[in-house]
Amino acid sequence: MYLFQAGYKNKIFYAFGQGSSQLGRWRFPTEQFNSFKFPNPPFQEQKQIATFLDRETAKIDELIAEQKNLIELLKEKRQAVISHAVTKGLNPSAPMKNSGIEWLGEVPEHWEVKRLKHLGKALIGLTYDPTEVVEEGEGTLVLRSSNVQEGLIVFDDNVFVNKEIPEKLVTRDGDILTLRDRSRVVPRNDSACVFTKRSVVKMQALRNRVESLESM
Repeated sequence: MYLFQAGYKNKIFYAFGQGSSQLGRWRFPTEQFNSFKFPNPPFQEQKQIATFLDRETAKIDELIAEQKNLIELLKEKRQAVISHAVTKGLNPSAPMKNSGIEWLGEVPEHWEVKRLKHLGKALIGLTYDPTEVVEEGEGTLVLRSSNVQEGLIVFDDNVFVNKEIPEKLVTRDGDILTLRDRSRVVPRNDSACVFTKRSVVKMQALRNRVESLESM
């Protein structure tokens, strides 16, 4: 079992198979598999190796489990810190008032509570046909859910489309892409980007844009 696992993890068999593992069509013909050569130590030594691996991998698995628990606790703490900062502020001595919203509770007295439509605009993203997908440099970059990673927006596994793009769907520095479980700020990018219908972009606060226009 350990030998086969090592063969899989180290991709030893891949070079001898047929098709593409990335496309899910990779296969290792039975005849080739039966002819494959493996190390074969004496049976007693096999048992010693297996016993050693059972013991050592169990230790490692236990450490991994502990680290996963620690990571989950840190994630909870991280979220608690973020939630408190954005709903209660940074000054623990600030006078508070009832927000009038059940989930929000009290907020600092000098804060305002407004509907999102008065702060910015939420837009549903672009839809496109597979026939409109083109090579890089021939179209507009589309930000999909796979581009919105934990902590940042990544520009790999990119898709480009050649079609007419409504101006309102072109992202700008500071826009926020929101998925069901994560939101990320769009970084400055020299190329035009749009976002798919699986994402929602909440544009920069309208007040900030007005102030920016007034300062020009």
